[in-house]
Amino acid sequence: MAETKTASRTATPAVVNDERDGAIDKAGVERAESSQGMGGSLAFTGGPPLGLRALVGFSGLSLLVGFFLPWFRVEADATDYASGLTLMMGDSVGGTPAMLLIAVPILGVLLSAAAFMGFRWTAHSAIGVAALLLAYGLWVLLRLFVEHTALGLWVVVGGAFITLLLGVVTLMWSRERAPRVVKAEPATKG
Repeated sequence: MAETKTASRTATPAVVNDERDGAIDKAGVERAESSQGMGGSLAFTGGPPLGLRALVGFSGLSLLVGFFLPWFRVEADATDYASGLTLMMGDSVGGTPAMLLIAVPILGVLLSAAAFMGFRWTAHSAIGVAALLLAYGLWVLLRLFVEHTALGLWVVVGGAFITLLLGVVTLMWSRERAPRVVKAEPATKG
């Protein structure tokens, strides 16, 4: 069991013996206990490494920058593009309120801040932001696909999906039925 800390402080760190963890630096234990208190910092308490934090932070910034860049062509003229800001000021995007697009730069800034500060939950935030934005993008894409396609394309896409599914099932079934070759061990003289 760990010894309790005393009020006196020595110049050299004392060693506390713990049956589970072995020898622990008493000063390190006190620093860990004080950082977990109310005044402790939430930053870098077992968060991702610096390289991954930087990549996640820059990907969050890409959401912010990409919001203001052109998204798609509005007219047949190649010079008229709409950005996320332009779409946000419009009526609706794929049947959802246009003001929901403000979430893109806000989530990007929050993700970058969490990554650069090194919070433990940065990875969870990155997954959540990406899943949310991808789900929204797929929803808009599916709505536009449904609204602008006819029966022939649906038959082709359905047939392609069924073909893919049957190909995978057939491949897996043939692997299970394939004869297994067992190497015979050489006979030993005895």
